[in-house]
This record gives sequence, C-alpha cells and structure tokens, in this order.
Amino acid sequence: MLRVFFLQLLIILTLVSCGNREPVEEAYEDPGISWWCSNRAASFNLDMEDLPVILELQRRTGISIDFVHPPVSQYTLRFKLMLASGRYPDIISHDFINDYPGGVAGAVHDGIIIAIDDELMRHAPNLDRFLTGHPEIADTLRLPDGRYFCVPSLITDKTSSTYIGPFIRKDLLDKHDLDIPQTIADWENVLDVFYQDPDIDFPLTFYGGNFMDTHFLIGSYGTDWGFYLKNDNVVFGPSEKEFIDFLTTFRRWYETGWVDPGCLINSKKAYTGTVDSNTVGIYIDYITNIYNYTQKLASEDSSVELMPLAYPSFDDNSPIPAGHNAGVFIPFASAYISTDAGHPEEVIGMLDYAWSEEGRILFNFGIEGESYTLRNGKPYFLDSIFRPEGDGLKYYIVSGPYLRDPESFLQSLRLEAQVDAVRLWSSGTDFPRQLPVLIAGRDESIKLMEIISAMDSYIKDTSMDFILGKTDVNMLENIEDNLKDMGLKTAEKIYNALYKNSTSPDL
Repeated sequence: MLRVFFLQLLIILTLVSCGNREPVEEAYEDPGISWWCSNRAASFNLDMEDLPVILELQRRTGISIDFVHPPVSQYTLRFKLMLASGRYPDIISHDFINDYPGGVAGAVHDGIIIAIDDELMRHAPNLDRFLTGHPEIADTLRLPDGRYFCVPSLITDKTSSTYIGPFIRKDLLDKHDLDIPQTIADWENVLDVFYQDPDIDFPLTFYGGNFMDTHFLIGSYGTDWGFYLKNDNVVFGPSEKEFIDFLTTFRRWYETGWVDPGCLINSKKAYTGTVDSNTVGIYIDYITNIYNYTQKLASEDSSVELMPLAYPSFDDNSPIPAGHNAGVFIPFASAYISTDAGHPEEVIGMLDYAWSEEGRILFNFGIEGESYTLRNGKPYFLDSIFRPEGDGLKYYIVSGPYLRDPESFLQSLRLEAQVDAVRLWSSGTDFPRQLPVLIAGRDESIKLMEIISAMDSYIKDTSMDFILGKTDVNMLENIEDNLKDMGLKTAEKIYNALYKNSTSPDL
C-alpha cells in the first residue's frame, strides 16, 4: 500500500506542476517492470537494476525494475528469439529506427511496441511539457500519424554530442618547430615530418579501426559517408565527385605510410597495442580516452603533451568542417513500450520521472553525497568518484531515456584540454549538414532499409579495396551508376519527400 500511495502522490504532484491538466487517479500495485536493455553495468559485474541511480529511481517511484540483458556477443540472436517468441518485456531499448524491418513504424504495425497517444501522454507530464516547448524535437519523434513512438534519449547541446576528434602531440610540434595544422596541406606537412621522426611509428591512428565513424577528413571535402543535406536537398555523399576526391587523398596518405595500417581493422586490441607503444603523432579518439593516454604518456615522459586539433579545413578559404556528431536523438538508448506492457500508464509514468527536475539531476549527476554535492543550488561532481579507488562516473551515470545535461558532460572531463577539445570540435560549420531524424511509414522503411543496406555494404567494400590498393581510381568512376542500380534515386526521393514534409528542417 505504501508503494501505491507514493505513486499516486508522485503522479498528482507532477500533474499539478504541469499546469492545466487533469490529475490522473489510476495507480497500480507494483508488479515490477521488465526492461530489455544492453547491460551498461557489465564492467562492474552487475546488472543495471543494481546501479545506485536505478536503485534510487525504484525507491523514489516505488516501482521495481527487472532488466533483461542479452549477452553482447548474442545480442542479435537473442533479439530475434525474443521477437519470434511473441512475448516481450514491458520496455525495449533497441534501435528500431535503423535495426528493424520497416523501422519504428513497422515495429508498431507488427505489434511489438505501442504508439504513445495523447491519453497515454497524460501520464508523462514532464516529458509532455518538454516536447511541447521543443516542437522542433517533438516532430522528429512522431510516427506519420502524429503519435509519439518512444520516451527518447536526447542530447540537445552540440558540445555534448561531439566527443570524437583529433589530438596531437604538442611536444612533437615544438620539437620540429611546426605550427598547428589547420588546412589539409598543413596536416600533410605535419604528417610527413612525423613520418621522418625515428621515434614515431604511426603519424596518424584511429580508435579501434572506426575511421568511418569519426567523419575525419571526409567533411573537409564537403561530403559524408551517408545521406546529408546539400542545398536543402537530401543527397547520398558517396555518389558525389567530392567523395572520390576524399578517398583519393586518404589512399595517398595510407600508401605514404602516414596512417596506421591497423586503422582499417576494427580491433580495439590492435589499437591499444599501437597506443601503448607511445609512438603515435596524432590520435583520432574518444574524448574520455584522452585522459588515460595523457596520464600514461606523462608518466613515462613528462615532456609529452596532448593538444586538441580542429578537423582540417580544405584550404585557407574554407571553414572548419563538421566532424563527428552523435546527433540529437539516440535511438538505442531510448525506451519503447511493448505491446505486452500490462499497465503502460505505469510504465510511462515511471519513465517520466527522468524528465522532472529531480530526475534530471539523478540521471545526470547521480546521488547527492555519493557522486555530487550542491553549491549555490547547482550540482557538482565529487572529486572522489574520479579517483582510482573510487567507483567511477559510469557507476552512477549511464545512457538512457532522459535529456543529457551539457554541464554534466563538461564536468566529467578532467583535463582542460578535453574541455577545449569538445568546444573546438563542436564549433565547426554545419556543412555537410546532418540529416534530421526522418520517420517513414512501414513500407517505405522496409524499402529504405533494403536499399541502404546494399549501398552501405558496397561503399564500405569499395572504399576499403581502393584504400588498400586493390582497385584503381577508374573503378570509382562507376560508383554512382552502381548506386543507381541499387535504388539510390528511390531512396533520395523518399528521403526528400519526408524532409520537405518535415516541420523541423533546422534541427
């Protein structure tokens, strides 16, 4: 009975704070909510329901959560088995936008997840208030019929969504009396000098072989690996001449020996070995890893200093290009309510807590006295959670269906160089412009997925073969025709129609 009373009180208080909405009287005995989700507490040998933030969420809402964690190596198999069984947890966190036939509209049509209509949204007053105040975001979270499809995971601040980029050994710049490289020509000069340095084996390397994900260099040519906006139209980057120019430059860098050969092998182990050798000139890496490298390098040579670089501009007359950007909406970390949720009102009410002021602080800063303290009413992380003997930030902060606070992200960066990095990387131009989330209907989504899957595989294989010298530049001249045969024009037509009908082109 105590849980029922607390849940009723929570719902009434949040609705009163929302304004002109009727209090919702329904409340249910806590049956426990099941939640399919990748285990983001695995590094602590825990399940997510054991994390302090999740335990606190359960205490505050009076609702217990039972997480269903598929093993990482079996995620796809377990997901398919779950769908085949026809029995689903109350909440599923999965990328239904890009990893389900028919997209999110198909998942609704197939009876896997439910759409959130106005009646159900009455039980999520905090989320409703946010979306009402941010229509440019709300419109990207709607199905073609206007209903919402999830409780989203959002990063609305560009600084927080830009966390991969280049760091250079400043001590090597000083050693060779080099200026900070800005243009492609500047970078080539620096890479060549580093290549001649007997202490440097790899002038340039990329985290884990994910050089495509970093968007490095390709933006300097004004194009992208996928669909993007050009002159207010949706185009596919690899079908353009600029893409061939980019590949030609990168192949030359690779052949010259400026690029770590392991960058084309998606192996974290191989990359770690490269980093441990302390013979790298420029890293393209996650901002969180830079702290570890800085500590390691400095412990072996106090003169070593890592400094962030902007993505290279094409020439002196070109702006700094857009680099890595995770985007506003994070599909895999969002919460989709399944059709097997016995009490969807209770489920969305529990999820809504993260969108209250108290919930925002809980999910972005953790628990007062354990992970943060208040100063003049503002939360600040405690230094203790960053110490080697501490639990660590990830013990308190995990990705999920809430709004990321940029202050939380900036406070998590322990070096001034890290803060400088994300501000520098996020200050690049928005060209090529990132495509906003566009939600197609089920049939269109199926068609798009078929076309994009074929084109992406073709571009990846073709790019790798060209960079490795297995094909010559003449082969690249056939890219556009081959993409057209795969359905490029159909995909562009669908995307452009969705974009023109979207009310949020500037998101």
